[in-house]
Amino acid sequence: MTNEEEFNDIPFIDQDMLGNFSSKVDLLVDYYGVCDQLSTAEQWKELGIPDVVFDIANGWIEGENLQGFEDIHSFWFRKNVTEMTKEEYDRTNPVYYVEKNDLEGLSTWIIHGDCDITVPYLQSSVLAEKLSEKNGAESVRYHLIPGMGHASDPLYSDALLGELDAFMQEKLKQ
Repeated sequence: MTNEEEFNDIPFIDQDMLGNFSSKVDLLVDYYGVCDQLSTAEQWKELGIPDVVFDIANGWIEGENLQGFEDIHSFWFRKNVTEMTKEEYDRTNPVYYVEKNDLEGLSTWIIHGDCDITVPYLQSSVLAEKLSEKNGAESVRYHLIPGMGHASDPLYSDALLGELDAFMQEKLKQ
C-alpha cells in the first residue's frame, strides 16, 4: 500500500511517447483482500472465531518485526492507526472507492477461502455486495471456497485459474 505522494514523480519508460490514455479499469481481480482492517475483530466474533486465532495467524508480527509500529493493524497500514485521520483510514478501504467513483463497465472476480484466519471472508463478502449494488450482480463473481485458508495453493489451481481466464475473456470482449 502506498500513498498518493509516493511514486508520482517517477516517469514510466517512454512516458513522453504515450500521449493521452485512460485510467479506466475494466476488470478487477481480488484474492482474499481486506477492506476494513478495523472491522475484522467484529467479524471474527460474528464468525465465532476467537481473537487468539488472529493473534496466532499474525504471531510473526511482533517485536522487531513490528518495525516500530504500535500493533498489527498499524504494521499493515504502514502507519500507526492512532495517528491516522478518518480520511486516511477511509482511503485504505476499497469500498470507499466503490462508493465514490463511477464504476460503469467494471467486472469483478473475488475469491476467498472460508477457513481464512488472516482475513475474515466477510471482508470479501462486503466488497462483493457493494460492487453488486453499484454495478449489478452480473458484474461480480464471488467465489467462497470451502475449506480454504489465506493464500491456499488450491485457490491457484488450474481449474480456478481457468475459470478466471474464461471470466476475463468474456468480460474484456464486451
